[in-house]
Amino acid sequence: MQFRILFRKAKNLSKIVVYRFRILVNILNLLTRSSADSYVYLDVSIKFNRYLLALIQFLLLSDIHVSLKLRSESAKYWDKYYQKLTVFERFSLVTQPPNHKVIYISDKPYPKPDILVDPNYFKEELQNSYHFPVTCHPDFYFSNVYKTLTCKTSEKSFCVGFAGNLNEKFYDQIEFQDENYLSRCQLVAYIQKHLSHLLFQPTSYSEYLNAIQVGKHKKKICIIDRRQVNLNLEQYLDFLRRCRFSLCPPGITMIYSHNLVESLSVGCVPILQYAHRLQPQLTNLENCLTFHNADDFIDVISKVCNDKIEALEVLSSNAFKFYTEFMTPVSVVKKINQMISADVKLMFLLCGNTGEISVKLAKQKR
Repeated sequence: MQFRILFRKAKNLSKIVVYRFRILVNILNLLTRSSADSYVYLDVSIKFNRYLLALIQFLLLSDIHVSLKLRSESAKYWDKYYQKLTVFERFSLVTQPPNHKVIYISDKPYPKPDILVDPNYFKEELQNSYHFPVTCHPDFYFSNVYKTLTCKTSEKSFCVGFAGNLNEKFYDQIEFQDENYLSRCQLVAYIQKHLSHLLFQPTSYSEYLNAIQVGKHKKKICIIDRRQVNLNLEQYLDFLRRCRFSLCPPGITMIYSHNLVESLSVGCVPILQYAHRLQPQLTNLENCLTFHNADDFIDVISKVCNDKIEALEVLSSNAFKFYTEFMTPVSVVKKINQMISADVKLMFLLCGNTGEISVKLAKQKR
C-alpha cells in the first residue's frame, strides 16, 4: 500500500516537473523571440507579384520571420518563384495573424497596419513615404550570387555591353506620361545602323570567350542575344564586370528593368533613358549616363567608345554606392525599420508581374 502511494506521488511529481519545464521552455521562447527575432505579418495581395516576392526575399535574407496571409487569389499567382520561398524556415503561409508581436504590413487601411502598401508607385512623392526600389531578377536572391556583388574591378574586355532577350515580339517602344522610351531592340537597331563598325555580336559562347582572351574589343559594343548565347547568373555578372558601361533599356511593359540594378551592383555604369523616373533619381555624369532620344543615344555611345567620358572610376564607384545605399536587401530592410521608428506609414510598391498594374494606375490618373 505504501509503495503504491509513493509511486503515485512520484508520478504526480514527474507530471509537475514536465509541466513546469514546458512552461519554462515557452517563457524562454517568448524571451528569445522578443529580444532576438523579428516577425513580419504580410497581409498583401499577391497581385503585387514580383515586388511582393522581393519584399519577402529581402526580409528573409535579413533573418526576419515572415508570415504571408493566404488570400482567395493566391493560387492564381503562385508561380515557381513563390514556390521557392518554402525552403526558408522563417517563411510561413497563414490564414490568421500570428498570436505574438509582429510588424504588420498590409495593402488594406483597416485594421490599421504599421506600414500601408500602395500600388500607385508613380504618384507624386508624398512626405513621409517610401518607394520600394527596383530589384535584380528573383534568381539573384535565391542563389548566393547576390552576396558576391562587389565593385572590384575586372580587366575590361568591352566598352559597352548588353546581354538579354532581343525578341522583337516582346519588346517595343513604351509610351508613359508623355514620354517615349526606346526598347532594347530599337537601341540595338540604331547601333547596327549608325555604329556597326563598333559592334560585336557573338553567336556562341566560345566566340564570346575567345573575344575576351584576344582582347581586341575594348572599345567596342558587345551585344549578346540570349537566344544565341544564354549566360548563367555567374557568367552574366562576369560579363557586366568586363564592361565599362551597360545598356539599360526598359522591360516588356515597364520603363524599369532589373538589368539596371544588376549593372549598378557590380559598378558597371548604366546608360539609360529613365534615370529621372527612379526613386531616388540617378544623376547624369555622376552615377550614370542618360539620353533622351535616338540621336542623343548615338551621341552618348560614340563618346564612351571614343574615351570622351572622364572620371570613369568615379562614375563606377558612385554607381556601386547608389546600389549599396538604396537597393540591397540590407539597405531596404534598414529603411523599413526606420519607417516604423519614425512613424512613416506609406510604402509604394510596384504592382503586377513587373509593375504593369502600377503603370496602368498612373495612366488612368492623367
